[in-house]
Amino acid sequence: MADDPPAGWYPDPNDPDQARYWDGEGWTDYTGPREGRAAPPRIVPPPGAPPTVAPPVGDARPRPADQPKRLGTIAWWAYGLLALALIASLVAIPIALNYADKIQTQIDDRSLTRQEALDAEDAYYVGNGIYGFASLAAIVGFLVWWYRAYSNIPGITGRPHRFGRGWSIGAWFIPIFNLWRPKQIGNDIWRGGDAAARGNPEWTALPVSQLVHWWWVLFLLSGFLGAIGGAFLNVDPVLSESATDTLAVEERPGDSDLEQEYTAAVIGAASSAITVIAAAAAIIFIRRASERQDERIADSETQGAT
Repeated sequence: MADDPPAGWYPDPNDPDQARYWDGEGWTDYTGPREGRAAPPRIVPPPGAPPTVAPPVGDARPRPADQPKRLGTIAWWAYGLLALALIASLVAIPIALNYADKIQTQIDDRSLTRQEALDAEDAYYVGNGIYGFASLAAIVGFLVWWYRAYSNIPGITGRPHRFGRGWSIGAWFIPIFNLWRPKQIGNDIWRGGDAAARGNPEWTALPVSQLVHWWWVLFLLSGFLGAIGGAFLNVDPVLSESATDTLAVEERPGDSDLEQEYTAAVIGAASSAITVIAAAAAIIFIRRASERQDERIADSETQGAT
């Protein structure tokens, strides 16, 4: 069949502790231990020598879940969407600083016209909207890659996940828990591409690049500052209301309201600046982790063909 997996060793459908050789068309009678299991070594059948035999009573073909998939194409989608978020963050920085500058001018001498205040406000809200949309798209692209990369681990290493595959998505949405579990999964995605991980029962203790650590710190810092800035931001159009003539003086936002809005704008600019660096680090992390996994998949395919 066109969708048959390539020749190679796969878990025996009838015995999870044993591997059976699939010649590309059917199961053979060659068996051996799974990676990391103590047993006599496998004997790889010479190309074309063994006839295929009837499949065991279990599955007729190797399970797709045991077959890792290359990450190259899906990684490029993640790169592109993260790049959009990076650009949106770069654009948001001067817009937020300009908004903060207009607020400071209004605090100092109340010299802004209503139109000047509206222009600064509109630019700030539009910039935030574009940034939010780009960030959402980047999150989706990143998580699609993340799930695929984590799903590859058993097929690449021959060892089970340290955490269930569902945690690769679910862990991001559980408060407090999402401060460390996604990082642990990221560590495992990196380790899964290590040549020393194959069949290694201690693969989760392999070293992790500093890149992964820095990406996570930057990601947390950006989110932390963004949350603080959002908490300070007023739901009302403070700047334009402070410069309008349609409200009585006592009804217009005071200096404390403007100062709070100023703080929100400055913190938002700082969050955007860190997001630029965090997005760049994420792109590099995806690229290197994808290359590592794809190299291991290529190695496995080469070994299966020999």
